[in-house]
Amino acid sequence: MAVCDGGSGSSQDEQKTHPLPKNLSCDAYKDRLVQMGGLPVACEGYLLNPLDIPAFPQLFAFEKGTWCLKPDEEGCAFVDIPGNAYETTKELVSFTINNLNLNCDRLKDLRKRLVYNVERNIKKLRESGYKPADMPERLVQRYFRNKWPEFFTTLRCLLGDAAEEYLASINYQG
Repeated sequence: MAVCDGGSGSSQDEQKTHPLPKNLSCDAYKDRLVQMGGLPVACEGYLLNPLDIPAFPQLFAFEKGTWCLKPDEEGCAFVDIPGNAYETTKELVSFTINNLNLNCDRLKDLRKRLVYNVERNIKKLRESGYKPADMPERLVQRYFRNKWPEFFTTLRCLLGDAAEEYLASINYQG
């Protein structure tokens, strides 16, 4: 399974803005936690396995303004993850966010840029005469035309029902 470098390949200029190891994420951060004894080597059940994340409902929510991911309480309430070491799916999602450092400053800044990009596209659509009711569908077409856009989960949260309807229409399986 392919994984991102979690910021470990950041340029020196990038590291001035987002110093390491504070801004490592994903497997790079998880590996650091394992090496420091903060997470077991066999961490199944302590982190969401990407293969166990259901396509629906959405397990993550996005908090605009803080640029953070958090558990989607409603979605988590409907899902049982095999091998979950915690009492609830919400706890598993929360610990995954924390143990993969998914709310480090580097990722929050990238999400912020994405939100501003979406907002610019909304403005362009409005200036082109699109009605507000038609904008979500147009935005979904724009952002999901590439099969797996960067910050897929953030886009999915931002575009809400329109994204969910689109993903269901293409038989998205996760």
